[in-house]
Amino acid sequence: MATIIDGEVLSTGMPTSDGEYHAGPKSYVEDEALSADVRNKLDALREHVDALHADYTRLSDKMFEAGKEHSDAKLQFQIITDPSVAMRYGQAFIYEEDSPVYKSRKGAFDEKAKKHRDSIAKTEAAGERYHGPKALLNKVEKYIQKHGARRARPWAPVETEEKEAVAAGALKPAAKPAIKFPAVDRLPAEIEKFRNEGATLRADRHEILSAAFPSSEIFPRMKAEVEELARLGRPNVLQLIDHGPTAGIIWPNYETITRGAGIGVRLPGDIGFTRAVDAPHLPLIAWMFKDQLLKALEAELTEFSEDAHALSTEERVAKLKDIDARILANQRIEAALVDASGGAIEHRADIDPRAFLGVEGPDPHED
Repeated sequence: MATIIDGEVLSTGMPTSDGEYHAGPKSYVEDEALSADVRNKLDALREHVDALHADYTRLSDKMFEAGKEHSDAKLQFQIITDPSVAMRYGQAFIYEEDSPVYKSRKGAFDEKAKKHRDSIAKTEAAGERYHGPKALLNKVEKYIQKHGARRARPWAPVETEEKEAVAAGALKPAAKPAIKFPAVDRLPAEIEKFRNEGATLRADRHEILSAAFPSSEIFPRMKAEVEELARLGRPNVLQLIDHGPTAGIIWPNYETITRGAGIGVRLPGDIGFTRAVDAPHLPLIAWMFKDQLLKALEAELTEFSEDAHALSTEERVAKLKDIDARILANQRIEAALVDASGGAIEHRADIDPRAFLGVEGPDPHED
């Protein structure tokens, strides 16, 4: 955003144009392998983004021109009011505020400053209009590139491409949502209604993901960690037996993983960890006092468990499948209503690509 102090624009904070309208690198999407409806939606979005980008670039150029005019007017005003600037430019006389020269240059400076501020506001507004559709285009092209029909070897000659072309889960048209379109003047309210319903559904999804797991799933994990720690903590006395007192006991190091603000024991299937090698104090304790440790942890888990509100893995998967289907159905209706506005209302940048394109395909969140 622009920083303005005493009528002077110090910075615009606007991103520079990258000179590229679409997602890159180029997706090797075979447009002819897409259905006509999907291809038309994609082409229309590309053209829309191009037009918004061109408008943003045009206004950006005007903004920089206005900024230069503002700087020039500021300098001309400082030459007759600031002794240090006046001296550098050979101006020997400093004008008072009531002089015609002062008023003229002050007026020009204020006019150019306002023009620059207005230009910045218009450019920022154009940037906001551009970045949403641009983000949507990037997401849609990425989805088509991954799940639409595409060339197996984009660098190969055409004749080879035709022989080796593959369909990477070609997208199929989805059934049109069964809705009764409202009058044009009621479209914005209807779209807002479905967007609010979608927000509620996404909140419900977050609640499902945030639900606790039941004791039946967390107790076996706890016991498995303690058993693994006890196994790792057992000292090796064979070297001492075989080679005598100077050989000593082998106190094993063990590999941990980062977990929250502490460390954890890695079991098969764990994800998202950073490995570290730690001293054997924790495994050694588990080896020596395994039963006491299990009893203490069982009491801790029992105290804080939320079985009354918990969801098992199976329940969680089933509920997520149901809520995801409802969210997609909601967004399909939203997309159809936005399409009916004829471009008067923009699609949300975070709408599901399947809803925007009107296709059946893999969930983009699973990519």
